[in-house]
Amino acid sequence: DSTATGRKLVTLLKKTMAGADQCLRGKFESGVDVNQLVRARAWAVEQLVLHAWGCLVPGRDDVALVAVGGFGRGELHPHSDIDLLILLAESSPDEGLREAIEAFVTLLWDAGFYLGHSVRNVETCIAEAQGEAATATSLMESRLLSGQQGLYADMRHATAADRVWSPSEYFDAK
Repeated sequence: DSTATGRKLVTLLKKTMAGADQCLRGKFESGVDVNQLVRARAWAVEQLVLHAWGCLVPGRDDVALVAVGGFGRGELHPHSDIDLLILLAESSPDEGLREAIEAFVTLLWDAGFYLGHSVRNVETCIAEAQGEAATATSLMESRLLSGQQGLYADMRHATAADRVWSPSEYFDAK
């Protein structure tokens, strides 16, 4: 039963993240360097996101899961958004992929993750990066979590700083 499986996944993610946060809080209170802790929190969240992705969107070659922004840099403060880009090979996903993506996003929300996400193909990434310096920066700070390496490489190449903004325009916009 997919509903029971979904509830089990939500419970697993909640309990595991609560345990990780408790551990990190203890380390913070004992004086561990905050930079180390935000990297450790990003790693813990990444493992849970990858587990959920693997359960709900397994083995597709037409999609990539990408961390962007601070999460892409491998940094995640408590109560920060988990910024994800679901990168599609096509302009719109087929029905099965659309349902899997919806289930994935819903699962993360239900498990209590603060999620900032977008679902785009390479062309829409280019358009968004050209339209807003913050989006361009977020894509520059991205890293592939799972999925199609070639698709991710295409997006990185197409949205490279020198392709979407001149250095002076980018500097002025930032």
